[in-house]
Amino acid sequence: KFGNLEVADGADLVRLQVLEENPGAMLPVKASNGVAVGSEIVALGDGGGAGVVSELKGRIVGLSAESVEVDAGIIQGNSGGPVILAATGQVIGVVTHLTAKREDVWSEGTRFSDIRRFACRLDRSWNWHPLPISTFLAEAKQIADYDRMTKVGFAISSMNPSIHGLRLDTQLAENATALSVLTAAQDVPIVAELIKMNTDLVARRVRSSESDLLKRFRSMLASSISQVNQGANSFNPEKFSPYHKQDGTLSVEWRGKANEALKDRLDSLSQ
Repeated sequence: KFGNLEVADGADLVRLQVLEENPGAMLPVKASNGVAVGSEIVALGDGGGAGVVSELKGRIVGLSAESVEVDAGIIQGNSGGPVILAATGQVIGVVTHLTAKREDVWSEGTRFSDIRRFACRLDRSWNWHPLPISTFLAEAKQIADYDRMTKVGFAISSMNPSIHGLRLDTQLAENATALSVLTAAQDVPIVAELIKMNTDLVARRVRSSESDLLKRFRSMLASSISQVNQGANSFNPEKFSPYHKQDGTLSVEWRGKANEALKDRLDSLSQ
């Protein structure tokens, strides 16, 4: 049984009031003394969203008043999981984010040229703000729905049509291909149309010249730009709670990149 939901000001953290009289065993939070760079840690979480809890071992490689940097192989899905001191079983942080590889000349050959992984420290005082659970869940769904269409845009922009198919095996990210993205969005009309087109081409049920196929695909690309952005004007991260505002802002940036990719693909096929 849970009570009020609160979000932290300036951190990717939420907390729920536990109303159970006997909630069971709790993991203790470690105070700042005794936490040092080099300490062995274990990060727990649902890495990759597979629905299982994994145990990732590593060490603390950096500390600040707000964050703990670790070298355990956490990925998307580990967010919200505890980072635990291996020696004591005490929680020192909650996995929050990763930063992308740096490619400038100053980071070459250093660990800063790799992906970096961070947890938010729990042994400091955060300012907490109440937020209705319904609002929290609604914002999360808005972002997920918006990002799904952004991924559709990237998937469509990666296609290379030929009389043998649309090449849906393009790897878009470590855990996503064009096919996996489109399969998860078959309720979108343009996606359903493209999947059918690909199925017909692979099965040789379509007798079409390369030029006719490109003309048809260009028309689909133009339509996809409109469908990907349908309702986008109502997505306004500035109205989100502090917890979701940054994610929403990043979603808008990625949508812009997806639109650029779609338009570039359309231009390349029009030449």
